[in-house]
Amino acid sequence: MFTQSEDHSKQFEREKVRLGMWFGFAAGLAFVLTLWVVDGIRLASAHAVFPWAKLALGILPTLILCTFAGWASSKLENALFSMLVWLATGTLLCLLASHIPFEGMDRFYKWFNPELAWRTAFPFNTGVSSRFDVVLVICVAISAIGGVFFKMLVENAHSAAAKAGTIFPLVIWIVVFVSLASPIDYMLQMPLREPVVAINNLVEKRIDTFTNPLDKEDFRKSRLAALNGLDDLITAPRHLMLSRYDSYLIMTNVSINFGGVWVDCTVFANTETEPPAQQPVFCKEIE
Repeated sequence: MFTQSEDHSKQFEREKVRLGMWFGFAAGLAFVLTLWVVDGIRLASAHAVFPWAKLALGILPTLILCTFAGWASSKLENALFSMLVWLATGTLLCLLASHIPFEGMDRFYKWFNPELAWRTAFPFNTGVSSRFDVVLVICVAISAIGGVFFKMLVENAHSAAAKAGTIFPLVIWIVVFVSLASPIDYMLQMPLREPVVAINNLVEKRIDTFTNPLDKEDFRKSRLAALNGLDDLITAPRHLMLSRYDSYLIMTNVSINFGGVWVDCTVFANTETEPPAQQPVFCKEIE
């Protein structure tokens, strides 16, 4: 009788550890989808060069780290240990995800397309570092709160009689990691992504005016004058890439390859709007 009870207890613990690993994997997947899949979709739709590079760099470390954290925090019956594990995990994810768009992309270009690498510069400068400090504080707070509730969520999911009782704790846990990824995207990735999207939209709008002309006022408001002198180029196949930015991620430059001819566009982020509106200033052909 004692042996059967002991075996049942061990099976119960194994199931809980397995469920903890699935919770960890789901957390990593939610983080990846929120931070890099959405980013990749927007960049791909904007004809960006290497739109999935950040996903390629981040997906495996994230999933491995979160799955391991789920296993480790479920293995021991200690709420404090669980909280510390997820605090460390969230902090490491924040460090990884915050540096991938900068040093990570620098290395990616050097590895996979050295010819483009000399056109880009992604320094982790003072302004970026200030944004990162804010992001890190948010990540630490969210990770600590999530870690406090992890064991309770896993235990509730494990003991639930109905399937819905398992899903609800998992959804809550996923929300924690969506919340963890969102400020990283908003403060560090979006200022690098949206100028590319804005310039691509401007090119598409200019092409549309060839068949649907605008009056002078609408033309001015649309900032299409930034593309003046480039009408012979913009119908060619294009690939866009962020090339550089200022210390505050307010003034950025986007390079466009129009069938072998390079154009450089300057974009200004209007911080008076929320989110900041990306306003193309001018574009010029370069060598």
